Amino acid sequence: MEKERIEELERKISSLEEDVARLKSLVYKTNSPRSKTVHAPPKQCEETTKRPAQTAAKSSQAIEEPVDWEKVLFQTWLPRIFIFVFIIGVLWGFKAASDYGLMDEKAKVVLGFVVSIGFAVTGRFQI
Repeated sequence: MEKERIEELERKISSLEEDVARLKSLVYKTNSPRSKTVHAPPKQCEETTKRPAQTAAKSSQAIEEPVDWEKVLFQTWLPRIFIFVFIIGVLWGFKAASDYGLMDEKAKVVLGFVVSIGFAVTGRFQI
């Protein structure tokens, strides 16, 4: 009775290991899922369970996540570049309006207060 129960648990563990291997292969986008494993006798199982840290370190070194260049370029760097260019454009427009006399000193001060209050409110909502 006890032996049958142990064998059933070993079959379930084997099935779960196969599922985990398949899921890992899907997550890391590899096309080589592990083959079906057959459980070793209990003496060998004890030896393999004593070294889980070593096998985990080896598997983590072997699997390297590929760099998603589309995400790096389009979601990280381009927005930063566009914001920088936008700020330069706003500063140029402010300087041009000031040079051509469209804005006097009072308008500059009022505009500075309005923009700073707008930034403070926006920052407060983002927090």
